[in-house]
Amino acid sequence: MAFSFAFDIDAAELDNELADSTASLEQLDLAEGAAPAASTSAVPHREVPLDTLVRIFFLPGALATLPPLLSYTPVTVPLSPDEASKSRRATLLRRDLFDARFQVLNQDEDLSTDEAASSGKGKQKEEVFVDEQSDLVKGVYEGGLKTWECSLDLVDCLDQRGYAVDTDLTTERVRGRGVLEVGCGTAVPSCALFARLLNEIRRSPTEPGSAPPSKTRIHVQDYNKQVLSLITLPNLLLTYAQHLATPTSAPDADEEPASSEPLPGELEVTPEFLESFETLLREENIELRFFEGDWSGMDATVRGGSGAAAGDGPYDLVLTSETVYSVPSLEPLLDLLEAATARPDGLCLVACKRIYFGVGGGELEFRRRVEERGGEVETVWGAGEGKGKSVGVGRTVMRAQWRQ
Repeated sequence: MAFSFAFDIDAAELDNELADSTASLEQLDLAEGAAPAASTSAVPHREVPLDTLVRIFFLPGALATLPPLLSYTPVTVPLSPDEASKSRRATLLRRDLFDARFQVLNQDEDLSTDEAASSGKGKQKEEVFVDEQSDLVKGVYEGGLKTWECSLDLVDCLDQRGYAVDTDLTTERVRGRGVLEVGCGTAVPSCALFARLLNEIRRSPTEPGSAPPSKTRIHVQDYNKQVLSLITLPNLLLTYAQHLATPTSAPDADEEPASSEPLPGELEVTPEFLESFETLLREENIELRFFEGDWSGMDATVRGGSGAAAGDGPYDLVLTSETVYSVPSLEPLLDLLEAATARPDGLCLVACKRIYFGVGGGELEFRRRVEERGGEVETVWGAGEGKGKSVGVGRTVMRAQWRQ
C-alpha cells in the first residue's frame, strides 16, 4: 500500500503538535461556503487483525509495520481537583508525529511496491493525504494523526467517574469489562483505560496455572488503517511499557533520583518486548481488536449480524470524541453507538465542541438526533457556569442513553 504525506512542518512545529492542534480546533471549517458532505464509504468497515500491525523491521519475510524504535513524548492531561489535591494530572506516552512521518518516508520502496502490486484494484483510495492546510480530507483521511482536545476532556471525565489511572484500584473497573472507542485516532482515552487495567493487573496478577480471568475487551476503531498502525497501536504499546513492562528500581547512592515525571525518549521494540505484550494479552484474557473504515454497517457487526465479531454483544463502556462535527455522518455514528451500548448498564460518553463552525455539528444537533430516536442525553462534564472548558469554543462530555 502506498502512502502519501504532504507535510511541510519544521521540527519545532512537530514537537509542539499537540499544543498546535488543540489550539487550532476552536474553529473547524472544512469547506468555506459549501454545504458539508458525509464521508464516503471509500474504506468499508472491517477488522484489522492484530498480527498484521505488529510486524517489525528486522523480522524478514513481511512488510514491516512497526519500527525498531518508537520516539515518544509525554502528554499531560489536566484533571479536575478533588478533596485530596487541587492540582492533579495524568501522564501518558504518545508517539511523536515526526517519528511516524519518518517511518513512512523511510519505508523500503521494494516492499511497498510489492504490497501495492499484490493488493489489487481500488487501493489508491486507501492512501492517506495529510498536509498543513487541512486536518481532514473527506472520505480519505479523518484526522486520526492529531490528538484532539476533547479526547483529553474525556480522560478527565473518566477520572471523575471512577476510572482514575492509578488510584482506587481495589475496585476493578476495567478488568473483565468491554470497552469500545469510536474514531480513536491517537486513542488517548483508551490508553488511559488500558493504563488503569494494567495497574489493576499489577495489583492482582493472574497466577500461572490458574483459571483465566473474565475476558476484558478493548476494541478501537478509526477510519484509516494507517492511523491504527502508525499511531494507535504504538500508543498502546507505550502505555504497556510505561505501566507494566518497564521495571522500576531505586537509584544507586551516588546517583541523582530519577524524575517522577516521564521524559521524552525512545522505546525499543524488540521481539521479546512484543512477545511479553502478547503473553500479557493471553494470560490476562485481554481481547485487543482493531477496526478500520466507515461507521456504516459496524452496528450490525456489533449486534452479531456478521463478521469476525458476530455475537460479541454490546460493551460496558463506549467512548468517542470529536466525531459529531459532520451532520451527514451522525446517523451511522448513532446507529453504532446505540448498538454498542444496548444494555441497561452501558455507559456511552461523547466528548465534543458545543458547536463546529461551518459544518453544523456539535452538542445541540447531537442531542436533537438522539432524542428523535427516543434516547436521552445528559451532560456529565462541562456543565454550568465556570465548569469545564470555557476558553474559546466551549467543550462538553455527554452521556447518551438509549431506550432498552
